[in-house]
Amino acid sequence: MVKAIHAGVKEFLFEPLQEVDVLSMMKRLAAVHKVVYKGISSSEAMVFLPCKGGSGATFISTNIAHILAAKHNKRVLLMDLNLQFGDAYLFLMDHMPPSTLTDVCAGFKRLDAAFLESACVKLPSGLHLLPAPKSAVDAEIVKPEHIEGIVALARTQYDFIVIDAGRTMEPVVIKALDLADHIYPVLQLTLPYLRDAKRMKSMFQELGYSETKVRWVINRYGAAESLSLVDAKRVLAEAYWAVPNDHENVSQSVNQGIPIIELAPNSRCARSLLEWVSQLLPQEKKLHGGLFGRLFGH
Repeated sequence: MVKAIHAGVKEFLFEPLQEVDVLSMMKRLAAVHKVVYKGISSSEAMVFLPCKGGSGATFISTNIAHILAAKHNKRVLLMDLNLQFGDAYLFLMDHMPPSTLTDVCAGFKRLDAAFLESACVKLPSGLHLLPAPKSAVDAEIVKPEHIEGIVALARTQYDFIVIDAGRTMEPVVIKALDLADHIYPVLQLTLPYLRDAKRMKSMFQELGYSETKVRWVINRYGAAESLSLVDAKRVLAEAYWAVPNDHENVSQSVNQGIPIIELAPNSRCARSLLEWVSQLLPQEKKLHGGLFGRLFGH
């Protein structure tokens, strides 16, 4: 038996030690002492951002977060980092949230697991939402060091940290991109989107991000105005995922503030997002025959 005692907090582990038990113990001790355990972590931080306005990045990030929490019982923190125009809460609820990211940053000196959780909106799915600031004045409070501290703490408390970022590459967004395990730029297959995606790709290269860190997502695939995947590959290399065009169901989901898997569970878009999430969970990953085999779910 191995015993750990820290400031009156006792933890017992029985030999032979199991990695999952050690990690769990470290997370509990970190939460008690308001510090961050920087050892091995199975949590994943994901940043979604639009290559151009109207790409659907917020719709995708909110629905991915909802599916992880509602269908797979994962502890998920959804953080809205679109500081000027963040409205991720509108995709999941029908009223203004009582607290926001600004409240966490304003009280950053007392940040711990309980404080972070108390600032989040708890949705029926189990998802924890940390909304964007309510105004431009509130947004000025948020600094890169706040994002670093929140993400580090969240890694000890959540299985997934999903960050919906704005398109502006301000310091807080770049800090989130640095911290992310994967970045998901969202675009549509039109020339303006591909042009901006190319610029974004160059920026990622300048920031030193590897190609495996960046996962390009094509939204509204198959829309009438779309270019081909061949055109996208010339600019971006192969896309990671393509969400099919499903305008009617997506519009109803957005207008009603109801996740699409709840509103239209058999729709093409819902099936595609469900399949995508299954790829994020190691125990559920399956071998598939390329992008076209993943487009509409199975």
